[in-house]
Amino acid sequence: MEKLTAKEKQAALVGLIGTMLVLLLILGSQVQAAGRLLQTIPTLTPRTIPAPTSDGTSSQGGEGSTAVGKLIVWQEMTPQDVLRGQTLSIQMGITNTLAEEVTGVLLVDQLDPGLQPLVVKATQGAARVEGQLVLVDVGTMEAGQTILIIIDARVDPLARNGQIILNQTGVEFDGGQASSEVVAAGLPPVELPATGREGRAP
Repeated sequence: MEKLTAKEKQAALVGLIGTMLVLLLILGSQVQAAGRLLQTIPTLTPRTIPAPTSDGTSSQGGEGSTAVGKLIVWQEMTPQDVLRGQTLSIQMGITNTLAEEVTGVLLVDQLDPGLQPLVVKATQGAARVEGQLVLVDVGTMEAGQTILIIIDARVDPLARNGQIILNQTGVEFDGGQASSEVVAAGLPPVELPATGREGRAP
């Protein structure tokens, strides 16, 4: 076997080093590629909003699901136990449940004859009072928007004892209408109920 000369040894050494560098680069890129494959970034699943049908209800169903209208209307009356001449407050809200705007929104509230309207406040729109009729021209509601309305009214000083004051709010808009549930307030009865002691043995 012939011995390698110094130049041949040097050339072989350079070639060996070059080969090792190439192998290291290849292995390194594979390791990095493998590492990148393990780095998964979770993507958020967008919340789907049921598309409304022609009658304004949701086209999606399923267990536990309910039809969703365009507008939801709610109200509450405080206090619920009132006296003649006392001021009470009717707080109302309108929520657009759609993923699109709703136009031509008009709140219509025919107040009970036992109430005298005082002040109407709204977070959007123009309010006017015509006798017992309260109108709030809300206009356009954006998707998911909620409008708040407050009506302050005084109980008629001539209201009778035991009288029940009722209120229901209606909303008209382009393409439909909606209404709230009925809320109530009451004046005290003519006579307080008996204590139940009469006729009982001591």
